[in-house]
Amino acid sequence: MKNFFMNSRGILLKAFSFEGGLFGKLFPRGGGKGFFSKGSFSGVQPSQGDMNSPHGTLHDTPREQLIKQWASSEWIEYQAWIFQKEFMTLHRWMEMREISLAMEEAPLITVVTPVYNTDPADLKECLASVRLQAYHNWEMCIVDDGSTNESTLAVLRSFARDDSRIRVIFSRKNQGICGATNRAMAAAAGSYIAFLDHDDRLALDALFHVARVLVSDPGIDVVYSDRDMLSPRGLRFMHLFKPDWSPELLFSMNYICHLMVYRASLIWKVGGLRSKYEGSQDYDLILRVMEWNPRVHHISRVLYHWRQNENSVALNHDAKTYAYRAGVLALTHALERRGLKGRVSELSHLWRGHYRVELTPPGGSAFFMPALPGDIPGDAFAPALEDAVTAALRGEPAIVHGEGSHGIGNHGTASHGEGTHGTGTSSHGTAALEEFIVVLSPLLSCGDKRAALLEMISWFQIPEVGIVTGKIVTAGEKPLTVHAGMVQKPDGMPLFIFDGKPESLPGYMAATFVVRNVIAPHPCCFAVRKSLWLLLRGIDSRYKGGHGVTDLALRALKNGFRTVYTPFARFEISSPEILEDIWRKSDIPFFKGRWDSLLSLRDPYYNRYLTLKLVDMGLDADVGDMAAENGNHIFNIA
Repeated sequence: MKNFFMNSRGILLKAFSFEGGLFGKLFPRGGGKGFFSKGSFSGVQPSQGDMNSPHGTLHDTPREQLIKQWASSEWIEYQAWIFQKEFMTLHRWMEMREISLAMEEAPLITVVTPVYNTDPADLKECLASVRLQAYHNWEMCIVDDGSTNESTLAVLRSFARDDSRIRVIFSRKNQGICGATNRAMAAAAGSYIAFLDHDDRLALDALFHVARVLVSDPGIDVVYSDRDMLSPRGLRFMHLFKPDWSPELLFSMNYICHLMVYRASLIWKVGGLRSKYEGSQDYDLILRVMEWNPRVHHISRVLYHWRQNENSVALNHDAKTYAYRAGVLALTHALERRGLKGRVSELSHLWRGHYRVELTPPGGSAFFMPALPGDIPGDAFAPALEDAVTAALRGEPAIVHGEGSHGIGNHGTASHGEGTHGTGTSSHGTAALEEFIVVLSPLLSCGDKRAALLEMISWFQIPEVGIVTGKIVTAGEKPLTVHAGMVQKPDGMPLFIFDGKPESLPGYMAATFVVRNVIAPHPCCFAVRKSLWLLLRGIDSRYKGGHGVTDLALRALKNGFRTVYTPFARFEISSPEILEDIWRKSDIPFFKGRWDSLLSLRDPYYNRYLTLKLVDMGLDADVGDMAAENGNHIFNIA
């Protein structure tokens, strides 16, 4: 099946044939290793040197044939997307170069790459992707980690000889990825460090877009971009369109890896790369950097191409099992450094590199559980919720974790710990209770309600988490997903990803199976800090339906409190269609008026290139539909 690949919607597609026709002319055959001549890189053409260049050397311009080849994909819908959204032309490359040269205080970006016996053709492509950057102010620091392959060494010497911006340090013995990368960073002169693996490829405009971000806002510490993969044939596929900065998603996977650019001083402040986490050293690095509250920027562009090979986790997820053990260790130590109590395990039923962090609920946790009626008309949902919470807050909270806790029954009734008071103190009169409000529709059932509540409340150990929502599925032997995280659409209505799909489907980025950040909770299933509810004064009385809860979450986000979705707080419902009635069109004008600036930008936790027309998180529908309906005719331009 080597000529077949899975597309972004899980459909098996045959790989493209690039022979003949206009498509073949645009994307000529001969990618991968066969594209390079034996002695030199054929994708470079020398051009007149620019006397304004700070390097005082000739710069290289990519050939049009190379640009087209590097835009070739295994997937028809992704090929359509590349051509429509991010296709690079030589003219556009030259425009970027001119803009780059005109930048004031253009930052020097150092690309660091450790090398060890890399396939010469792959290494040539990697180094050429840096040399051909539209951005001019870069350098590349390479540490050869004791390679014994003479062809690998010859490629390094050739590129270093031809371009003074490429510097190679040759080590006599192998130090490992961390040691080699640290040595490369120690030789770097740039104020920012970009990481590039020895057989991967940068997009030709990668450093240009990074530099533009850094020039526009010099206070940014970390930049990351979207990425895709290079198949064994050297063609692009398996895109990863990422959300904006999502700290809790980072506890589930290293979703930001490739392309990563850091302020150099910040890397050294946290101690550089550490060899005890070899294989997940980049994961350990970002987890440590997070603790310094960096300013992080996501560039929603595919600026990095991660190559598959038989020894790479990109192709064989069991190729480096030590890397995943290191990932568990990195997360475990991250919890310890932050004073978070919990344990870490790898999610064995997913593609490797996905983790579960099981946090312990804050000691002395207590909650108020509003008595929400099950037969609320949709246009009375928000007022009824506000009234139910107000009534609940007049009563006494139930302790769900801590000394004297008896837990909670399966029907929403609570047993109080001995000596519990509604005043916020424990029976010993010392430790103040952490108080939360838990909203659960009586239509939802759960096999172990106490465990589900503990799971939701546990994420409040993280001070910036203000709201937590759970997973809702249909009851029965083959449950379907009802809620696995909500996306807010610009039209004011929500999109529930994978709604109606089998619960067994993890989805894009395993979205239904992992803890992650979302913009808002399901209005019938969430927990919120009592203090936050009071700060925000609850539900705005101008709402009638579920938008009132979304508005609450957006106000929380504006005040620095994030919303988290956890699939490990799982609830069932027999008639999911009842939940649809709470979304009232009459609420949309006021909601859109209040949040127009956010809605016009997009949901920060949902990439702009993923569809809002379907629930499957595929490519945005206009590109995907054109590719599916018209095949290659999308490229028949007059």
